[in-house]
Amino acid sequence: MDRGPHRLDRLLPAPGRAQRRRREADLRLRRQSPGVRAGHRRAGRRRRAVRRRPPPGPRVTAVVHAARALAYLARQDAGPPPLDPEGREAWREEMRAGHDAYRAGRAVAVGADRLDALLRAVDAGRYDIADCRDAAEALANVEHGCMSRWPVTPYGTVWVDNEA
Repeated sequence: MDRGPHRLDRLLPAPGRAQRRRREADLRLRRQSPGVRAGHRRAGRRRRAVRRRPPPGPRVTAVVHAARALAYLARQDAGPPPLDPEGREAWREEMRAGHDAYRAGRAVAVGADRLDALLRAVDAGRYDIADCRDAAEALANVEHGCMSRWPVTPYGTVWVDNEA
């Protein structure tokens, strides 16, 4: 079987520069999508993709579950359970003590994000924002104090007071 050029190509004269450019342009257009091809032909250039904005609505759709979030943090603080039975009992006590500390007041609030946690603390009466103009300024004040941390769990963001 002949692997060279097609028989008809042998009969036609060698393509000139203009014909080669046309063939290369046709090959390029075939590789592109139909919409780009049409725009390419009309405008002589590629059309740019239009960026779509996300639909309006709540950014965070996480389910907030305070009890599970605190248990998750206590488990993270305690680390992995030891293999020996004697160490496992001590590990459980450490985890239980951490969980009790979070429930006793070390965890100020749990929310979908930092601002939501702050607003939930205000609603529960655990934080006062009377001095601030809005909740965003109150959040900036809390973060500026550097006396809190905000660990993120699968059950929500927890506002943890480091001083308690």
